[in-house]
This record gives sequence, structure tokens and C-alpha cells, in this order.
Amino acid sequence: MPRKTKKEMGRPIRGYPPRIDATPEQIANRVLNGGRPKSHYGRRTYRCKDCRESVRYPDTMHEDGRCSKCHKKARR
Repeated sequence: MPRKTKKEMGRPIRGYPPRIDATPEQIANRVLNGGRPKSHYGRRTYRCKDCRESVRYPDTMHEDGRCSKCHKKARR
């Protein structure tokens, strides 16, 4: 019987959270001063403040809580 590879063992890999436009100091401050994140069935959903669309890893979630499209519209 062959051994299982490292990829076959353990929990499945989760998706990445969205990128943010914060400085490293702001990230450290938020992480160290924040509480435990509230999740829904083990997976956190990030939503845009304006369009309420779900934001996932390749997209960027800006500090104002907007997705890339809404952030560009708000800057104009």
C-alpha cells in the first residue's frame, strides 16, 4: 500500500482573502488589537460596502470597505 503524499493529508486548503491597500503598521495594529474573527461555517465572506458583491483573493478590498470598481467610482 503506497504512502499518502503531504498534499493528500490534513485539511483542504482555504482560498486566499482579498488584497488590501493598508500599510504594514496598520495591519499589525488591526491584527494585534482585534478579537477572534467571526466566520460563517469556517469561511469568511468579504463584501463591498456599496454594491454588496463578494470580494475574493485576486480582487482588492480597499480600506474604505469598497471593491476596486466602487473605489474608483468614489474617487472621481
